[in-house]
Amino acid sequence: MLSVGAFNALLKTLEEPPEYVIFILATTEPQRIPITILSRCQRYDFRRITADTIYRRLAELMEVEQVRADEKALRYIAKMGDGSMRDALSLLDQCVSFYPGDRLTYEKVLEVLGTSDIATFQELLVLLTERNVTAIMELLDRIFLEGKEPGQFLSDFIWYLRNLLLVKSSDHLEDVLDMSAENIDQLKQTAAGIEIDRVMHMIEVLSKLANQVRYATDKRVLMELTLIGLCRPQMSMDNSRLEERLSLLERKLEEQRAVPVQAAPAAPPVKQEPAPDFDPEEELKKKFPPAEVGELKKLIAQIKTLKGAVNPPMWKYLEMAALTIGENGHSITLTFRPDGDGKTAKEYFEREHRPGESNLKELQEILSDRIKREVTLRCTFAEEQKRDGFDRYDLRKLKIPIEFEE
Repeated sequence: MLSVGAFNALLKTLEEPPEYVIFILATTEPQRIPITILSRCQRYDFRRITADTIYRRLAELMEVEQVRADEKALRYIAKMGDGSMRDALSLLDQCVSFYPGDRLTYEKVLEVLGTSDIATFQELLVLLTERNVTAIMELLDRIFLEGKEPGQFLSDFIWYLRNLLLVKSSDHLEDVLDMSAENIDQLKQTAAGIEIDRVMHMIEVLSKLANQVRYATDKRVLMELTLIGLCRPQMSMDNSRLEERLSLLERKLEEQRAVPVQAAPAAPPVKQEPAPDFDPEEELKKKFPPAEVGELKKLIAQIKTLKGAVNPPMWKYLEMAALTIGENGHSITLTFRPDGDGKTAKEYFEREHRPGESNLKELQEILSDRIKREVTLRCTFAEEQKRDGFDRYDLRKLKIPIEFEE
């Protein structure tokens, strides 16, 4: 806490110190000390004390003071000290004075410090995974009735999720976790049933909540809203939860497909001829007559009206193509540059989701249904041209000279 003037006055003494004097400067902000002072000092950076060292010291003091205390209780206090012996001793003194003459147990420490045990965190995680909003509200009500501090509970739950993430990432992190073997085994069992992306998303959301809870007027309501949002991402308009909402929708579709259909009464077997392979182009020919050149030109000219009828990725790649009439006069050719995004766009249209199904076939059906005519699509790369000594792919010349209509 020395001012600049005080440091300068001290510097004069440090430059010519008496032989019998040793100065010891202690600070948590060494960056504020002038370089002229630091250059004349031997610097020692003190690190946090390990939880195991703090526990041994607490156990020694309990033996000297003749206070009975469980090892699990002292280890939890050592962990809550967060590397500070002074803070751990303060917490220990608080717990002992709250139950004078009684044995200090793990449950009593949790009650005094207003924190929760790993069983509560595991229960909350399971409910979040099951998206059980009703049970989560009941659990929060019980936690608050027990006098738990919301900020401390959030901090402990985030730390629990961090340990879960480490267990999910590697099998050899016992030293980093600083937990008992029993709790580590319990974490491994829980981690086996949850996706790592889900845990990372929870940590991110709850970390933001922990910062907001500090200044919130109603901490409970804020916690409830956030936990409901984790259970029901479809209610959130936040783009960061879009992937989770999509995965939830896909899971529901898969569950619907997996529902068994009750079989109808068995009918006598009828000998049937083997069905021919399904061909989308042949089906279009049966449904619509072939499109003429003039109809295809008009369709290309009005291609921008399709923007709302196709999904955004398809429209993005469609804009990279040059549209031309095929040689047979009944098809449209999508021409792409053979490098960079053009190659990616061509692969997007030609890649098959299932046998006989691709984005190109889907676009073909959309166009055919729009003009009630059969439209056949082809994909190709632009040919390399040499002009002015440079190699380039001129797609503009491949486009039909008709202005696009909005």
